[in-house]
Amino acid sequence: MSPLLLGEQLAETAGILKKVAPFYLLDQNVLESIAAKSMLRNFPKGTYVFRQGDLSLHALFVIISGSAEILILNEQDNEVFVGKRQELEFFGETVFLSEEPYPASVRAEEDLVCCVISHALFETELAHITEFTNAFSRILADRMRTLYNALLFDAGQDRLTIEQPMRQRVASLMSTPPITCRPQDDIAALARQMSTMGISSLVVVSDAGLTLGIITKRDLVEKVLTRDDYSKRMTASDIMSKNLLTVAPEAFYFEALLLMVENKVKHLVVIDNQKLVGIVTIRDLTISRSVGALSIVKSIENQDSLTGLAKASVEIDLVLQALVAERATSREILQIVTEFFDRLTRRVIRVCEQEMIAEGHGLPPVAYGWLTMGSSGRYEQFMKTDQDNAIIYENVPADMEEEVANYFHRLAEKVVDGLCRCGFARCKGNVVASNPFWCRSFDGWRHVINGWINKLEPQNVRMMTIFLDFRHVY
Repeated sequence: MSPLLLGEQLAETAGILKKVAPFYLLDQNVLESIAAKSMLRNFPKGTYVFRQGDLSLHALFVIISGSAEILILNEQDNEVFVGKRQELEFFGETVFLSEEPYPASVRAEEDLVCCVISHALFETELAHITEFTNAFSRILADRMRTLYNALLFDAGQDRLTIEQPMRQRVASLMSTPPITCRPQDDIAALARQMSTMGISSLVVVSDAGLTLGIITKRDLVEKVLTRDDYSKRMTASDIMSKNLLTVAPEAFYFEALLLMVENKVKHLVVIDNQKLVGIVTIRDLTISRSVGALSIVKSIENQDSLTGLAKASVEIDLVLQALVAERATSREILQIVTEFFDRLTRRVIRVCEQEMIAEGHGLPPVAYGWLTMGSSGRYEQFMKTDQDNAIIYENVPADMEEEVANYFHRLAEKVVDGLCRCGFARCKGNVVASNPFWCRSFDGWRHVINGWINKLEPQNVRMMTIFLDFRHVY
């Protein structure tokens, strides 16, 4: 551990603390005092800052650079990933103010540099600043609740992480570190490497560490062995797939599965803060698959009729039941169920677009967006409530306005009816895109919104509060 230096490094550290919640509430003099009296500590990748069960170090660790994994031990003494902390976040707060041992371990996911603020310094410099301590207490309470839920779930629901893995994160499924190669590497050598290591893909990276593409066994067959001149020397850059599909390590299992199903691929590259951290394959997902989740994904994405989608929508209720059984938090339930409802809505719109074409109305004449509002717009929908939706379409010349408006009104009626068939009732207040009031051009919406703002009558305020929940879905 080394003390902070004066001058530029002190100012730089104070500037970094200014970006960290709730330290941004402090004035510059206090920040510089904290930086001057704290320590900088380096943790190489893979090393532990502290382990579960260690006595409190009475210190708060603010990440200057790098990232850290939060891990807990389950009943089988296996480490379980429950979260991470990145630059401009802090950790160690759970026992910062107590003599209790750490309830979780923290390990450097990559080379880590932390500003270490002692409890004594906290007491002398910060405890009297009410706004700061109140904000810190709120963050502490929220994180303790999250950790408690993770411990509770893991203690009693180990079996469900296999049977019902929808809450699993990609970070717990991916292979890390990913096996990589350079664009100039010889294909024959890479094929031998894949065979020897028993892997199905290699990620191609530049000398600077940038992710360039991916090579799979399928690429070797289709792009090398099927060529007449396959004996000619070829390199990774000759056959790699450049259109990479990526996923974040904190993404849910089902989100990775949806990406694979939609794009007909078997590999996803895991990227965190623009850095390559792992790879997840269809095999990784199917080993811990949920038959219910897989069938729902297929049911929604493969339907080509409203009748089929209405049947598939019933299965989403099974997701909700599974999440409740898994003791998922309300935030997780809302996030996952909303995602399924969004997928269902997008599929209903695509089917209705195809119906418009089949009936001779053609493709949408201009670009448009489908907006959802209300509880769905706020990511708070966990059951099939009534609809609140709208359409915004591209501005068109005056002589085209009526024709374009008629097209979208007709399309909106189909979509609203389709969602009704899937269990989402029409809004009793008629806040639906099939109502011409909620289906307008960009300039049309600007005109209406300006009217609401300039004339704050009760009805206008009501309309504005409904609209301001909007979220773009399609």
